[in-house]
Amino acid sequence: MNSITPTWFENVYVAAEAQGASIPWANRQPSPDLVAWLDAQKIEGAGQTAVVIGCGLGDDAEELARRGFAVVAFDIAPTAVKMCRARFPRSTVQYQIADLFAPPVGWYGRFDFVLEYFNIQALPPDVQPRAMTAMAALAAPGGTVLVINLGCDHRNGHHGPPWPLVKSELVNFHQAGLQEVAFEEYDQQDDRPVRRFRIQYQAAGVFADRWSQTKQVAHWGDMAEAFTAFQAAYPAFATTGILDEVRRREYGRLDAQDHVYLDYTGGTLYGECLLREHGALLDSGIYGNPHSHNLASAAATALIEQTRVHVLAFFKASPEEYAVIFTANATGALKLVGEAYPFGSDGRYTLIFDNHNSVNGIREFARAAGATITYLPLLPPDLRVDEQEVMLALAQAQPGQNNLFAYPAQSNFSGVQHPLSWITAAQERGWDVLLDASAFVPTNCLDLSQWWPDFVAVSFYKMFGYPTGIGCLLARKKALAKLKRPWFAGGTIVLSSVVADAYHLADDEAAFEDGTVNYLGIPAIAAGLKFLSSLGMETIHRRVECLTAWLLCQLQLARHSNGMPLAVIYGPMQMARRGGTIAFNLYDPDGNLFDYRRVEELANEARISLRAGCFCNPGSAEISGGLTREDMTPAFHNGARVTHREFITLLRQKSGKSSGAARISVGLASNFADVYRFMQFVLSFQDRRVDDLGKVEVESINCRIMTQ
Repeated sequence: MNSITPTWFENVYVAAEAQGASIPWANRQPSPDLVAWLDAQKIEGAGQTAVVIGCGLGDDAEELARRGFAVVAFDIAPTAVKMCRARFPRSTVQYQIADLFAPPVGWYGRFDFVLEYFNIQALPPDVQPRAMTAMAALAAPGGTVLVINLGCDHRNGHHGPPWPLVKSELVNFHQAGLQEVAFEEYDQQDDRPVRRFRIQYQAAGVFADRWSQTKQVAHWGDMAEAFTAFQAAYPAFATTGILDEVRRREYGRLDAQDHVYLDYTGGTLYGECLLREHGALLDSGIYGNPHSHNLASAAATALIEQTRVHVLAFFKASPEEYAVIFTANATGALKLVGEAYPFGSDGRYTLIFDNHNSVNGIREFARAAGATITYLPLLPPDLRVDEQEVMLALAQAQPGQNNLFAYPAQSNFSGVQHPLSWITAAQERGWDVLLDASAFVPTNCLDLSQWWPDFVAVSFYKMFGYPTGIGCLLARKKALAKLKRPWFAGGTIVLSSVVADAYHLADDEAAFEDGTVNYLGIPAIAAGLKFLSSLGMETIHRRVECLTAWLLCQLQLARHSNGMPLAVIYGPMQMARRGGTIAFNLYDPDGNLFDYRRVEELANEARISLRAGCFCNPGSAEISGGLTREDMTPAFHNGARVTHREFITLLRQKSGKSSGAARISVGLASNFADVYRFMQFVLSFQDRRVDDLGKVEVESINCRIMTQ
């Protein structure tokens, strides 16, 4: 930023404090441009939140607080914040040190009113677009962003600082999701006329166009009233009525046990018909280990091969193009690829931050082979990857080398759906593509006649709940031929010898199915796929979309009495390119984080099953929590072994940050009563403080529950 740096601003405040001098841009009174606008609009801020960017000496922040807003005001200069606190010792404003380009993640999408006064013009033109995007990201859906800055027609004659805004460049606010409400251009009559722009924007959002229909739901009448409002806002829900009947018939145990299940990304619940059908199959036949030609073995083999056909048909995958390899789960499928992929010193393994640990773990195979490992970062608040960054990374493939690009079709953390178009883009640039489809396929159609990833990992229990312990790798046959298995096992060879110290692997998928497959469980997959097909994946998708949209809306509406938000959502707050998974944290009226582990415990008491932690997706958790390399270093310093509990405690003490979140996810058996009751649970935190909740009672270590 040329000579205009954070240190430059800090030095100005330090010098002024030491010498008792004035700050050039601080008049020690509210800005007349702001006051005039507030008066003209008759703004009252009671019950609303506001943020003041680059708060200076705090006069504008105090004016907003006087009008009833709950105000957060920040500056990058520590001395400025110190001077604000000294000037207004009994202020209700929360003065904080923060960087506009890296604010606390909990601020994204949080504020009803965002004030930008004379900050953009202090930044060089090449930085201004980024600043506009960062400012827009602070606004809550439907919120107001007020921009007051110097203006000009063109850059000629304005060498800066300051660098006045050029009107045509305001398009960056529009691209960041703001809609212009009013634009004013005027001259401020001081010693000489100075041209100024004053622009009012409104932030677009998931509920901006449905505010009048849904706002009252946040105040909670009875469920019938809420459901009526929900149906009016989401009429497509009425087309999913078949799932209400399925809920009564196949999942009656939920209502019988007064249980709200919101962990479908962790695992879909099984329909009772799947148990009956599988039981009938086992009762009617005699099935043995398939590695033989006896009658029982042949019967099991026939069912397994029929199941492969069903899997290919469900995903519309050509049997000439794809092979189905049964594994214990998606992790087993991913490990098959990782250990056998021919990484080399000239090859690459590229992946995004938003990946399950089973995809992250493949980097150890790549590292051992000397391959270049590249992680593509996520951009908050939506936790997506910049498309340009992806294309630049894909352009780095070395011709003729083995390059593997891995990403999830849907994030198991945030629900973000990453573009399937990356598959073709990567392959055209010399990459093999590994797609983790585990979180995507339970509620979305994956059409392998339209997209041709080289490897697809799936866990069937995430799709229809039963059986557990079975997944598969869908592999393109030409990509499968590239894999070099590091060992052989029973069932994977056509011939092996101890005397000759040699072996020949099987030529097809059998080369990758180690030992005896789950020959009694695999046939149950066909029933599960048939069950989903009978319901219709589009019907399931539509229901999940409606319920998730309502949840996103209501979580954003939920407030404490002082106007502060109850929830911070990590990931998209609109339904475009996202699924039915929502990661969030709850905060008290003072902005303090409720421990997500304690939230899960209290949900258990309310008979609500949700999930808490980082969900085996550390990249997304670290980005959403604002964790830096410095934050993570103590957990791995000098090979020291730190437990999860110790790390959380250390992190909270050092920086007050969170290493995880709570997560809810809806699925095929979810109904409105489930999400309504969850929102009642969220509102039970209204106006409570962190100390009111008590301490965490249990701790999860390596997926086992340990008492404190």
